[in-house]
Amino acid sequence: MVRLKRRETVTSEGVAVTPKEAPRDATPPSAAALAAEQVVLAGVSNAVAATATNPIDVAKVRLQMQGEGTRAAGNLRGVSHALATIASREGLSGLYRGLSASLVRELSYSGLRMGLATEIQRNHAKHGTRVH
Repeated sequence: MVRLKRRETVTSEGVAVTPKEAPRDATPPSAAALAAEQVVLAGVSNAVAATATNPIDVAKVRLQMQGEGTRAAGNLRGVSHALATIASREGLSGLYRGLSASLVRELSYSGLRMGLATEIQRNHAKHGTRVH
């Protein structure tokens, strides 16, 4: 077992180096690459959240549409009852109805909106303008 000194890291070649000895030949990523990375990360995080909350959204819409003459009408008495009723009548796929449209929205619109927000604010600050 090799014991590393404090603040040492191991490179991919297995060599222990201190931060002062770290290779400096790597070029930093461009602003466009950083912005693209932020868009992708924001889109994916929003998609994960949409996947987790989709059943609750389906139950909410069914409760809102209750009494509007749609096939979703029924005697739903709250979110937990709606979730249980949808799951028993339609299975798991019923709770995830509309997920594909939600994922497209989150990966595109929300990814761009959240991913570029910091870059836009930084650009406005650089030019002395204010973002609302």
